[in-house]
Amino acid sequence: MLERTSLPEQVVKNIRENIESGRFSQTLPSERVLCRQLRVSRNTLRKALAILSNEGDIVSRRGAPTRILRNPRRTEQISQNSKLVVIVSPTRLVDQRPYNILWIDALRSLLHDEGYTMQVYSDERLLRKFSPNVIHQLIDDLKPACWVLIDSGQTMQKIYQEREQPCIISGLTAEGIDIPNVGIDIKALAHYIFREADRKACKALNFYITQGESPGIQALQESIQTLSKSKAFSHIKIDSIVLHVKDTQELCRHVSHIKNNEQKVGLFILNPMLCITAISEALRIGLNPQNLFIATSYLETVIEYVKPRPASFLFDHQLFARKLHSKIRKIINHETPEPASSMIIPKYNPGEY
Repeated sequence: MLERTSLPEQVVKNIRENIESGRFSQTLPSERVLCRQLRVSRNTLRKALAILSNEGDIVSRRGAPTRILRNPRRTEQISQNSKLVVIVSPTRLVDQRPYNILWIDALRSLLHDEGYTMQVYSDERLLRKFSPNVIHQLIDDLKPACWVLIDSGQTMQKIYQEREQPCIISGLTAEGIDIPNVGIDIKALAHYIFREADRKACKALNFYITQGESPGIQALQESIQTLSKSKAFSHIKIDSIVLHVKDTQELCRHVSHIKNNEQKVGLFILNPMLCITAISEALRIGLNPQNLFIATSYLETVIEYVKPRPASFLFDHQLFARKLHSKIRKIINHETPEPASSMIIPKYNPGEY
């Protein structure tokens, strides 16, 4: 709690200490956030900001974050980490979807060509109850030129936004988040799935998804529900939407529940590796291949040699990496990425089912 004597000067001292400690890096938090953190009125805060501005510590511009001009600690950190890009994910690297691994590798190559190094930080603790503490500690410990968030939920995105970190999101942004992002066009993906299921005369659809916490997966679920109620696809029944397929055994249990296979049934499995498991289980329990429409997403090379080959919705990981790289460069150069959101549209391969 700040002393009530010389309150604006107390606020000035506090802000400078936060700048020197590295808590405030390139810009100051918003006035609302500062008032809450320092427990002072907006009038007192603005007097303190005026002092900092007159003494050359900060510069304010209407409609933009207050930039920090004089920061001894940041000068030292920039010399060490100005060539570092950090990828953060609550999903361990070994559990990442194959598509993510491919674009991460492609992005690493693009950054390496420009003299940047890339570090991947993946930790399950980011999803636990006290994950904000882990995220705040990570931000305090590392000062990269840019952060890239994968499979990030609203909690993680909100912290990076409030801490005003140089950041980009791989995937969709949560409600109330204004951070640049590159993602998959989820609405287009869902529409293509229903369109092809309708074209193949499917009477029912089953969706098996992994890692159901991210805004992208939530958006997919919402799109599925919306399309199933639409006039064009209301005749297609949604048998199941499973958002947390943990392993192959669980997927096999779900597939084995599809007993009556006399009418055409559609299976959409987001992870192509699990899709192979679903095909094997469907054949093992005697489901009629002629009455199955099996589709997966993301990675063509994984299913290239599977027979019959499932339908797939493919995304160019090289294009994804290039779009991320372009936005990262603008963020590093303190420019606003335009457009703030870039969506990759899937390419459909009909397969053999």
